[in-house]
Amino acid sequence: MKFVIWPLILVVVAGVAQAKGSDGGGLQSTLSKVAGTETLVTVVFKDSELKDANLRVQKVFADHFRAIDESGNPIIYKFESIAQVQVQAGTVEKKVFTLPAEVGLSSEEQTILDAARDKAGQIFKDKSDDQDLKIRMAAFLAVLGDKGTVEYLSKLAAANDVDTQLRGAYGLFLAGEAVPKELIQSGLKSGNRTLRATAASLAGCTGQKEPLLNTLIHDRIAELAAPAARALARLGDRSIIPDLLTMLDATSAERNDAAVFGLTTLGGPEVIEQMKTLLAQPSATEPYKARAARVLYDLGDAAGQDYFQNALRASSSQSLSAAILLAEKGEWSAVEYLNGRLQRREDPSECNLIARGRMAAALVKGGDLSASATLQELLHGDNPLVVGAVYGIIASSGDRRFLPILKPYIDSANPKVSANAC
Repeated sequence: MKFVIWPLILVVVAGVAQAKGSDGGGLQSTLSKVAGTETLVTVVFKDSELKDANLRVQKVFADHFRAIDESGNPIIYKFESIAQVQVQAGTVEKKVFTLPAEVGLSSEEQTILDAARDKAGQIFKDKSDDQDLKIRMAAFLAVLGDKGTVEYLSKLAAANDVDTQLRGAYGLFLAGEAVPKELIQSGLKSGNRTLRATAASLAGCTGQKEPLLNTLIHDRIAELAAPAARALARLGDRSIIPDLLTMLDATSAERNDAAVFGLTTLGGPEVIEQMKTLLAQPSATEPYKARAARVLYDLGDAAGQDYFQNALRASSSQSLSAAILLAEKGEWSAVEYLNGRLQRREDPSECNLIARGRMAAALVKGGDLSASATLQELLHGDNPLVVGAVYGIIASSGDRRFLPILKPYIDSANPKVSANAC
């Protein structure tokens, strides 16, 4: 939902620096005056074009305030993430615009996409020897209909080595172009583990049923078995359900994730019944039950929702995962839990930083735009693994509300930073 706010602004309150002043004219002082009233305010976030309008302030604290939106949903806003708060004079006239995903982009989104297209074009045309970067940008531009980059990827797919062929083929797939069947077969027969895994993924994505996939799903190496399982699930092969049930309780996280994906993709009454049976087993471990519950949750079965709500209330080992899932749908208890976790001081390990990214993304997806500040902080970090993971979290969400967060990074002078944002 997009809002176009007409200029009925009474006061524009300065940002955080003034909020700490003692003259009574700062942000906290102004918010305290309107707290509990029907006065509407607009929150403008730092370092982005994000705005949240038509809010009523409920209560002001030392480092944040609580408000409710037009639908009565409570939201927390941290002062550190706010550039300004605009106090609206009376009822703000607005236009409500809902843009279905299949129709097209809003003007703001189109502007960001155009900037990404221009930047990707610059990176692609650069004389750099970083072929991987050029392939990524070529795939992105090909998706947008650039015929020149389609030709470039086609040439790579016809190269002499299988590695280059598969990378070119994956770009062609993303652009909606045909991928030669024999290329996938060559990849599956390769002695290189990575190439076999890539070929397996391509087979599933392009709908090419290959007998070798049924062999790979039983491979002792998870990085081969997992993509084969995902591919067969995409191909609708229900004969692999017993294999997926075994993978669901494996010691490998890669196999576990593939099993959840595969069972959710195949779905149906049979899968739902088996997951419910597993949840009822006293001997099943909590992580095992949580994976079964995730399948049920993704399939829209109430038993999955109940499991995660109970896990959150019980403060169990599954509380964080439960809160991330539930916060994406705006459940207030999960939103409060994640905001509390984000305010904690924790060891800045890669694992904890990536978890912060997942928490913040869940909050933004659920409507709490103030959490975008955490994502921006992580993207400004100097750990490439964490930064890459955060870009992956944003991309996998498929949520347009993240586009304004990416805009500053698209404009970066560092080609790897801007390529990731594109």
